[in-house]
Amino acid sequence: VPSDKQAKPVFSPTDALSASELQKDEPVGQASFPQDSQQAFLGLFWPLEDEPEEECATTAACDAPEQDVEEDSCDVCGDDCGPRTWNVPAGRLEKAPGPYLAGYIQSLVDTHFYAHGVRVASEGDKVVLSNLPSSAYVADKIRRFVLALPCVKSVEIRCESTEEPAGRDCCCCDLWGQHKGVWFPGSPSFRPFIADPREPRFTVARRWDDEALSDHVLQVAMGGTIPVLRIFGSDPYRGDVELDLSGGVLAYWDVDYPGVTALLMAHDYYVAVPLTYQSGDWALRARYRFESSYIGDELLQRSLQPPGAPFSINHHTAELHLAWQPTGALRYYIGAGHTWDSDPFFELYPWFAEAGGEVYLWPCSWDAMGMSGVPFLAMHLKWAEAFGWNYEGTYALGLEWGASGSLSRSLRTFIEFHEGLETAGQFSKTKASHLAIKATYGF
Repeated sequence: VPSDKQAKPVFSPTDALSASELQKDEPVGQASFPQDSQQAFLGLFWPLEDEPEEECATTAACDAPEQDVEEDSCDVCGDDCGPRTWNVPAGRLEKAPGPYLAGYIQSLVDTHFYAHGVRVASEGDKVVLSNLPSSAYVADKIRRFVLALPCVKSVEIRCESTEEPAGRDCCCCDLWGQHKGVWFPGSPSFRPFIADPREPRFTVARRWDDEALSDHVLQVAMGGTIPVLRIFGSDPYRGDVELDLSGGVLAYWDVDYPGVTALLMAHDYYVAVPLTYQSGDWALRARYRFESSYIGDELLQRSLQPPGAPFSINHHTAELHLAWQPTGALRYYIGAGHTWDSDPFFELYPWFAEAGGEVYLWPCSWDAMGMSGVPFLAMHLKWAEAFGWNYEGTYALGLEWGASGSLSRSLRTFIEFHEGLETAGQFSKTKASHLAIKATYGF
């Protein structure tokens, strides 16, 4: 409230004003609190004795068509006005005015998407978002997150914010306030490829008919990607630069070997440093990776390894990938890489190329208790000099489970089919194919 004007109460326990009833000289989304603001705030969560309980004002409208919502938006209407009202007594949120709801939603958005600096305003039961990130995938996640909040009936996207002080240049791609970057942004701007079998994630998989290892293989992996530093873009394309760390260990067991419960066949170790640049729907990743592969101890003890097989092999790899994501549900990518300094007794051909794509089907198929399930289809193709430039492919079809509208890690359960060269490092020169049921957790 300007200092030369007297503060006007916009909320009281017995008389809540909507955003449309605010005076025109008060910007939408900025709340003026009366002297009894503490009582008003507490009254939102604990019913007052002289105030009867009322049904949520928007619950009755849940069966009616939504207004001002994109066609692909989720229907989050329900008996409790949405999936995030378990701890809020019935009939309380609809009594809050637009400015209070704007502050409530702004705090949630800042908590879950703090690295993006999104601004929130409200107009009745419609929420207005501005300063969204240029990435269609991230912007769609934020919009769906807000749309799932209590009593929010529609979400409108605006490039310019009506709450910015005069003279400030505000745009969808504007920097977040005065900050030039953020440490540990929470989620990588360049997400790892879903169908790439060599991406480090927490993984459990059951393989069948692996021609290089065994007819019955258990694969277990631990690892992931850690976003370390994101620097907000100041170039003409407003691209963000991000430094990440990733790594993991993958192990393969023969679970059908006579006389033992599980025979360790091989285990691989990965350490990588990705450097990414993301602007709008485009993202570029340059990555250095070191890989060390070992024959399993049990395999060595039983002298089952091929004659002259090395105990361990090591090599370095440099990769460059370009990804295009026109919508939140579709992504394509291409890339190339070069391997060097491989062991002389297990020399690898240096060059390879990769391409692939991912598509999410029916983005709002299931949503219960804040968790959503989305079907997906992904493929990862590779052309390696070691394979005579013949393509090898990995294909995945399954479900992705995660918090609704969240950029955090997700659980994926899917069927995988691979044909080409074996993915285990010690057998990576052997032609093989397999069918697997797989579960992964990560980005």
